Amino acid sequence: MAETNLNEAAEGAKKEITLRFSKGLVGKEFQSKSKIDCTEIRIPNQDAEDKRPWQTFVIRTENLHESQDGKSVWINLPAEGNTTLSRSVVLGETPEGKKEWGTEKTTVTNRELKKLIERELTLKFAKGLVGDEFQGKDGISYREIRIPNQDPEDKRKWQTFVVKANHVHDNQFSEGKGMWLKVPAEGTTTLSRSVIVGEKPDGTKEWGTEKTTVTNRELKKLVEAYKERPRESALEKQAAYEAAVNEIMADPKLAEVGKAEQLINLTEDYEKVSFTMDQKNDICDHAYQTKDVAGTLTLIRTMSEQMRSGNKEERPRESVMDKLAEKKSEAASQIANAEPREKDRSRENAIG
Repeated sequence: MAETNLNEAAEGAKKEITLRFSKGLVGKEFQSKSKIDCTEIRIPNQDAEDKRPWQTFVIRTENLHESQDGKSVWINLPAEGNTTLSRSVVLGETPEGKKEWGTEKTTVTNRELKKLIERELTLKFAKGLVGDEFQGKDGISYREIRIPNQDPEDKRKWQTFVVKANHVHDNQFSEGKGMWLKVPAEGTTTLSRSVIVGEKPDGTKEWGTEKTTVTNRELKKLVEAYKERPRESALEKQAAYEAAVNEIMADPKLAEVGKAEQLINLTEDYEKVSFTMDQKNDICDHAYQTKDVAGTLTLIRTMSEQMRSGNKEERPRESVMDKLAEKKSEAASQIANAEPREKDRSRENAIG
């Protein structure tokens, strides 16, 4: 029995935990008095209003490793061990009136240290900004989150980023209109935006992807930019929505499908709803086949109203889809001899 307890203790001593954090938290390298190469690791203050110098701890440089993507670093520490944290503090003033600095030391368990350095940020956003779930090449389910352009005059496609589907949660305090997710406070995220890179031989737009890497603190500001905007009254919001609708419908540069795509995005943002990819495809097919943008807008609003009234479960494709089938039937004779249009990549990239 005693031997078993000794084995368990030895096994526990071998257990390690991994701390992952941003390269930006890696401080100066130096050599200790015993000639060992060391590196200082900094821990940001949890409260943004806390202006004290950050806490730090020291590790052997050889124990610091870079992640495969090159964006972060990691170290292993004994799971049941302790680490001493240091913080520079003002002790008083010298006779010359200068600040006199000292060092405040605190000992924490390595499990507490992991929580301190791997802090998370909570991002809150409207449900209408969350795309459909899809499966990545690695077999994991993901969801795309869209970021509206901060400038209303910015007509570019919205930026997006991708997170694991099970990391996105309903906000129970937003009456079903909001979502939230957590990201590492000191991590980074890659944003994507669909951009026109040229023109194909047949005259259609050729789309590419513009990628930008931002810190997760910057990401939070982008995603929650709505908090900084002055609150509008319901009438002001409706007026802005109708003005944007009229602008889209009157745009001579946009074909029917392009207008449908922008009307979908606009309505999702205004009504705080999220159309499925099947619904978006049906709407765009309706716009392409009927060439009736006003009718397409009516279809979008009908679907949105059904979702907002809480009939999403019962909303099936009967009533709305039957109307769509009628429209398709009416348009069938007009396009029977037309060649099928080439799949426009912009439709996949621009919706959302």
